[in-house]
Amino acid sequence: MRFEKLNINNLPYIGIFVSLGKKISIVPESISKKEEDVLKDILDVECVKYNIANSHLNGAISKIINRKILLPKTSSEKDVDFLESIGLDVLVLNNYFAVGNLIATNQKEVLLSKEFDSKSVKKINEFLGLECEILNLGNVSAIGSSIAVNKNGFAVNPVASPKDIKKIENIFGVKGNIATINYGDGFIANGLLVNDHGIIVGKKTTGYELIRINDIFCS
Repeated sequence: MRFEKLNINNLPYIGIFVSLGKKISIVPESISKKEEDVLKDILDVECVKYNIANSHLNGAISKIINRKILLPKTSSEKDVDFLESIGLDVLVLNNYFAVGNLIATNQKEVLLSKEFDSKSVKKINEFLGLECEILNLGNVSAIGSSIAVNKNGFAVNPVASPKDIKKIENIFGVKGNIATINYGDGFIANGLLVNDHGIIVGKKTTGYELIRINDIFCS
């Protein structure tokens, strides 16, 4: 797998800016060509420049799963029309804002935050056509920020207990471990972009953190 360090908009919290799917990513309009080229090269994805809900925090507020995207309550009709025009099916979750922070996925299995009510869980299940599971991760509701996964493994916030790790292993079918990013940030997915092709980490990530991340995702 390819490996690269990157900042976006001069910040190492690259995961909050990019809504990453299997073949497509929604990146902020402010991204530079150099940054965009790294995403294309390392992750092998198409990059579409667009600010969802007039925000450059696409990764924090939306989640792409296959050719479907979940959007926050602040999304506009313009957002829906644009995303549909590039071939994505769209679901707006009218009671939630930071949707990307609340969902972890490997594009096959989906974990949802305990913040989602039963009505929203049912709506998400039907929209995705996948059986989504609720995960309680200590006192952390932002599981989308706390878990990153690919075909080889997953990294999870250090708040995860051995029982939590075992449950995540059973759901995704891969082994995982606790990890941090960007010099001690437990919200691993905020500073990491990973798929089955490559890994990009924020530039504040230490050598020790890189070794742990490499062990998890490249084994």
